[in-house]
Amino acid sequence: MVERRIIRGAIWAGLGSWAGSLVSFLVFVATARLLGPEAFGIIALAWVVLSFVDMFLGKTITETLVQRDPLNSDHSNSCFWIAIFVAIAFAGLLSLFADPLAALFGRDDLADVLRVYAFLLVPIGLRAVPLAMLRRALRFREIAATNMASLIAAGLTAVTMAASGFGVWSLVASAFVEYTLTLALFWRAAGWRPTGFIRWSAVQEMRAFATNTFLAALITQATLQIPRLAVGAYLGVAALGVFVIAWNAFERINTLLLAPVRNVALPAVATMRKDVAQFRHSFLRTLSFSTNVTYPIFLGVAAVAPMAIPLIFGSQWAQSGVAAQILLFIGLRSAVTELNGAVIKGFDRTDLTITLSIINLILISILVWIALPYGLEAVALAVLVRRLVTWPLSAHYVYKVCDLTVKQQLMAGAPAFAAAIGMFIAVLAIEKVLLASAHPVLTLVAMVAAGAAIYPSLLYLLSTAGEREDFKNLVRRLASRDVEGIKRFLFS
Repeated sequence: MVERRIIRGAIWAGLGSWAGSLVSFLVFVATARLLGPEAFGIIALAWVVLSFVDMFLGKTITETLVQRDPLNSDHSNSCFWIAIFVAIAFAGLLSLFADPLAALFGRDDLADVLRVYAFLLVPIGLRAVPLAMLRRALRFREIAATNMASLIAAGLTAVTMAASGFGVWSLVASAFVEYTLTLALFWRAAGWRPTGFIRWSAVQEMRAFATNTFLAALITQATLQIPRLAVGAYLGVAALGVFVIAWNAFERINTLLLAPVRNVALPAVATMRKDVAQFRHSFLRTLSFSTNVTYPIFLGVAAVAPMAIPLIFGSQWAQSGVAAQILLFIGLRSAVTELNGAVIKGFDRTDLTITLSIINLILISILVWIALPYGLEAVALAVLVRRLVTWPLSAHYVYKVCDLTVKQQLMAGAPAFAAAIGMFIAVLAIEKVLLASAHPVLTLVAMVAAGAAIYPSLLYLLSTAGEREDFKNLVRRLASRDVEGIKRFLFS
């Protein structure tokens, strides 16, 4: 059954994400303590340049093949060879123009890094089609195992080289180990091989979806990277490194919690969209459960971030604490954003995605320009404001494609929102009371323990009897890995 495969895919995507996030976090802590802000700032600038090509290789091609129905070998062969040509061409161009690009930021050391880093595009391009085939088949167990193995190998590389004094090159080498290993393992797991060359008739069949997906992804990537470019150019590489740590505090939790949604949502929507009434029911149940889990974690971490970051990463990263606290409030819309994006794409309305992306790009450009003179915290606030004010429009677009009202979408997570806000306020109050008299570590432990007790209590009080019973039933089924029970809960 399709529903059974979707649920199994979500479970494996979640397990892979959680295990991978743990490994990434441990590596991140070690390298942050060993390297400091400047190394991370240089890598962040190099990735800004590469990321726009990665949007085509790693996202457009993969999502085009996942969404394509029917799919044949002409489609996959054409995507493979186009990815190879694009990867090699842009790797060469970026390497050739590394010096003038580095001069834009006044950092000569960026040129050498960018010249080498550009060739990451080659393994990214080579793995795009095998990864798409695995995602299309909902084979998230293989994807999770591959990502875990590559993260461990890359992490060992980064920590060993950083401890040996290689500086920023430890991060460069780590990235090559990760992408090269995932390339080899995805090819082995997918069992796919090119059997022909580019067929322009197949390209034409994919052109509309791929073009809209790429434009939307390109604009989305520009929206994401504008704050980094602005901070790096205006406040310097070290400030960018501090901002990257703050952003990663959000992004790693976002990946940890929402990788199952991100990986499974588009294939699931594409599969279920023919039965719109059933889809709406499943969407609201998934949204309600997701917000019950994500809201308290994002706001709980936000409450402790200013104290936790210097304790974990070292005093040189203390400035990241408040910026991370602000950015973590984005988590209040993260689950909804992931689901909304998958719904719009799954119903083949990428034109709406492009419209939303353009609005986001214009808004972030204005907000960052206003915020930049006031420092990192103001830039973080600009990013948060942009995320929050554009959500009603994305919710309206979901209403247009599947008749789910904005109110229905909003109310699905209302009890979790109220409980998480109450928890956040209570945890901050506990910090204020204890900080003057207790050791910071003990204060941090007390804050975490209080949040873990307060949120479920508030959620229980604010939820209806039916919602409480539904949530307990789903948790029991997840704990026992009762796939049939989960299927009945979400799809009946």
